[in-house]
Amino acid sequence: MKKTMIILFSSILLLIPPAYAKNCKKGQPCGNSCISWSKTCHKNTYTYSSPIENQEKSKKPTPASTKVLVRYVIPKKLNVRTSPTIKANINTSLSKGDFVLLHHQENQWAYISKSGVYGWVSKKYLSSSPVK
Repeated sequence: MKKTMIILFSSILLLIPPAYAKNCKKGQPCGNSCISWSKTCHKNTYTYSSPIENQEKSKKPTPASTKVLVRYVIPKKLNVRTSPTIKANINTSLSKGDFVLLHHQENQWAYISKSGVYGWVSKKYLSSSPVK
């Protein structure tokens, strides 16, 4: 009887596929779940800790503590910078009337995003109402 039970359970275990954690790329959403060095991902989100590699990198506020607002670009062309200083590198440029998501404000600077690109702009060039 014991032999039969062992054979039965062994054959059942062979039918169950093993579970593996997905290999995720740092900085990329991981899908349902995965485990990677210094990072754990769950349900299309990710978190990871990494050392500050460059002081010019933008500070991203935590989504849970931030209320995101819609703002509109006032000038014909507005440069989006990597940090809140006029000397910072330019990520991209926006056009008059473009809408952006305002995540955070720091002094006269606004941390915004547009189509997945994040950066800093002078908040005096943003309007809370649509620009024509």
